[in-house]
Amino acid sequence: IEKDIISFNFTYWIDGSLSDTSNVGLYENVLFMDYTLNSNYLITILNGNYTVNPATIDMSDVEFNDLTVTYDNQAHTIVANNIPEKVSVRYIYNGAEFDAFKDFGIYEIEACFESLDSNYVLSISSLKAILTINKKEVTLKPNNVAVVYGNNPINDGYIITSGSIISTDLEALNINVKIDSSVTDYSN
Repeated sequence: IEKDIISFNFTYWIDGSLSDTSNVGLYENVLFMDYTLNSNYLITILNGNYTVNPATIDMSDVEFNDLTVTYDNQAHTIVANNIPEKVSVRYIYNGAEFDAFKDFGIYEIEACFESLDSNYVLSISSLKAILTINKKEVTLKPNNVAVVYGNNPINDGYIITSGSIISTDLEALNINVKIDSSVTDYSN
C-alpha cells in the first residue's frame, strides 16, 4: 500500500506583502496555506494568526549595591552598573526621581529599568539598594582660659582634637565657647 503524502507550504502576509520579520504583536488571519492536490482529500483551508512574542533581555549581570559614606558635604548616589543596551534606568526615592543626597541619613533607592525597544522585555524591572550617609565625627575642646581674679574672662575659641569640620559648614554650626556662670561670679 502506498501512502498519500500531502505537502503544505506556510506563508504569512502583513499589510499586503510577504513578510519574514515583524514587531511584537498578534497578526490575525495572516497565515495562508497552499498544498499539492490529492484526489483522496477534501481539504478546507483556514487562515491562521501569527504572533511575535518579545525577546527577553537578560538583566542578571546588572549590579546595584548598597553604599555607605561619611558626611562630606558632597552629593552621593548609587548607580547601577552593567546596564545592557536597549535599557534605560531611572532612580527613585520615596516615589520620585532624584539626583543625589548629601546630608546624613539612610535612603532606600530603587533603580527602575525600562526597555527602549518594544520588541524586548526585561528579566527584572527594578532593583533596590541602600545609601547610608553617616554623621561626620569630630571632637572639640575649648581652649583653656586663665584669668586674673576680678578681670573678665576672654572667650579664646576651641581646638579640634579629632576629626575635622568642613569649612563651608563652620558658619552653620555656629560654635561658641561659653564659660559656666558659676565660675565667673566673683561676688562674695
